[in-house]
Amino acid sequence: MAAEDEDRPEPDDAPDSRSDAPTDASAERAPHDADDDDDAASNASAPSDVSREDEDEDNDDDDDDDDDDDTSDRAASPATHDPPRAGRLWMVGIVAAVLLALDLWTKQWAWDNLREGATTTVVDGWVYFEFGFNTGSAFSLLRDASWSRMLFIGITFLALIYMGYLARTLPTRFGSAFVAVAMVASGALGNLHDRFLRTMMIGGEERYGVVDFIKVYYWQNKPWPTFNVADVALVAGVLLLLLFLLRHGDVLDAEAKARAEAKARARA
Repeated sequence: MAAEDEDRPEPDDAPDSRSDAPTDASAERAPHDADDDDDAASNASAPSDVSREDEDEDNDDDDDDDDDDDTSDRAASPATHDPPRAGRLWMVGIVAAVLLALDLWTKQWAWDNLREGATTTVVDGWVYFEFGFNTGSAFSLLRDASWSRMLFIGITFLALIYMGYLARTLPTRFGSAFVAVAMVASGALGNLHDRFLRTMMIGGEERYGVVDFIKVYYWQNKPWPTFNVADVALVAGVLLLLLFLLRHGDVLDAEAKARAEAKARARA
C-alpha cells in the first residue's frame, strides 16, 4: 500500500497543470488577436484613404477644367491688364497731328522760300533743300500721268479707312503698332492736303501736286527723288507696321480666331 501511494500523483499537481494550459493558449491567441485587430483597423482606414485619393483626383480634374476655362476665356477676351483703347486712340491722334503739322509747316516754308529756285545746303554734297512740285505719288512716281491724281486720292482714302480699322481692332498692349498707324495716317493726310489745294502752272496748264523739298544724294551725283516730311512718315510707318506684323502676327491670328469662336458660340 505504501508503494501504491508513492506512485500515485499528488492531488495538488494536476490542477496546476490544467490551469497553466488555458493561460498558455490565451497567450498564444493574444498576438493573433492583436494582428486581427491591426488588419481590421487597416481595412477600416483603407476605404477612407481611397476616398481621399478619389477626392484629390476629382479636385485635380476640377482644377484642370477651371484652367481650361480660364485659358479659353483669356483667348476669347482681351487681357485685363491691356491699356484702354481710348488712350491708344488719343495717342494716334496726337502723333498724327504733330507729324501733320510739321509736314504742312515745312511745305509752306518751302513754298515761300524755295519756289523761285533757291537752294539751302544742309550737308554739303549729300543733303539739300530744293523746291519740287510732284504731280504724281511719293518720290515723284507717275508724275506725268494725267490720271495719277485721282488714283492716289482714292488710294489715300482707302489707306485712311484701313488705318482707322487697325486703330479700332489692334490689341492695345502693342503701342508700336498704334505709332505706326499714326505715322501712316499723318503722311497720307499731308499729301492729300496738297492734292486738293496746291496748284501750279506747268506747261501752260494748271496742275495739282504735292510740294517736295528734301533732296538727298545717295552717291556722288546720284540724287534720290525729292520728297517731303509726309513721305518720310509714310515709309517709316509702313516699315514699322510690317515689323510689328512679322513679330506679332501669330498673336493677332490667335486672338482673331478666338473672337470668331466666341461669336459663333454666342450665336449658337
